[in-house]
Amino acid sequence: MACKVCGCSRELDEFGDRICWCDMCQGQGCRPPSLEPGFTVVIVRITLPEHDQEPLGGPSVEDLREACEAFGHVAAIQCQSRGESQKPHAALVQFGSDTEAFAAMKGLHGKYLSPKRCNLVSANYARRQDLLTSRRQMISGRRVLRLHIRRLRHPAESPLGGLTLEVIRAACQKISMGIVEKIACSEPEARMHHVDALVQFASDASAAALLEIDAGTSLTRDGYNCVWAHYSSCHELKVPKRTTRMQDFSAELADRRGASEVRLELMAMPESSVQLERMGRCRQAAIDTRMRLAASKLAALSDEHRPQSEPALRSFLRRTVQCRELFRAFVIDPVEVLQVLLDASVPFEDEHILRAAEELAKRRPTEEQLVSLRSSPVDIARVL
Repeated sequence: MACKVCGCSRELDEFGDRICWCDMCQGQGCRPPSLEPGFTVVIVRITLPEHDQEPLGGPSVEDLREACEAFGHVAAIQCQSRGESQKPHAALVQFGSDTEAFAAMKGLHGKYLSPKRCNLVSANYARRQDLLTSRRQMISGRRVLRLHIRRLRHPAESPLGGLTLEVIRAACQKISMGIVEKIACSEPEARMHHVDALVQFASDASAAALLEIDAGTSLTRDGYNCVWAHYSSCHELKVPKRTTRMQDFSAELADRRGASEVRLELMAMPESSVQLERMGRCRQAAIDTRMRLAASKLAALSDEHRPQSEPALRSFLRRTVQCRELFRAFVIDPVEVLQVLLDASVPFEDEHILRAAEELAKRRPTEEQLVSLRSSPVDIARVL
């Protein structure tokens, strides 16, 4: 492991010649690092990279996470954006505990992340020992993020280096499980090295969810378009017109909202009398099944082992029929729950309701499995 004093990878080379020229290590020799209580962030530097591309010169963020998770829980990874500089490829990795971080330092240092004997790892404690506070601190009302996207798949392709607004939007919505309202991207260049995109979400929770991804992750999950996300100083995006670099999706969202409400209204529940009759049949079937089960168990017992009193018989029946048979459970109709939320104009859940309504239009539980909320105001209040 690297010396805790000077950072040398080792004191002597393979021929026994001293390669560490640190004055402090001259007398006592290099000292390997020891476990530092409370230190959970390790800096991983990649030397001998396969290429000079972001984020780590060959390995992806997922490759690094897989290697680190062999030593414990990985809470966060933050690859350092190199820009146009010649800084070494490096990433900060925060572990769940100081013992896991120390084990990873010992296990990864001097190892290769590639079977080609390249991507050599140098691991040591990082100066910064908290990656999560700023990431998890949701700023109320802030819905606009700045996405800095590097390693474009087609950097010479205008206007966004092979990306499109729909690709960015779909990727952001998939990661955040939220709705993207507007996108505005930077001006194209002759040969782009990066793209900066301002993305406005429908809620601050969705924006905060996107910030949870590891810095340097491939936005399109193919090793390209590595993204670093930060809050923007802009509170509201203004998109004057629709182009290949910017678009306001608000009108489309309004159309989807109207279509979703229409779909929900068309999905009518059966009459309450039909539901009560259906539930009554199911209840009677459950009782009959349990009676047959109890009778068969009693018949299998010898006379001396059968219950000899009424309390003993009750106890036997409770034990016999409990959790012995699986019965179909009724569920509240999700379409009706969505309709209740839409009628109540719940602001935070609205974007999720729209997507759920579209999915339920394709696949919905059968009527025989559903019960209605309409006859129970208490349940409606509980949903809200």
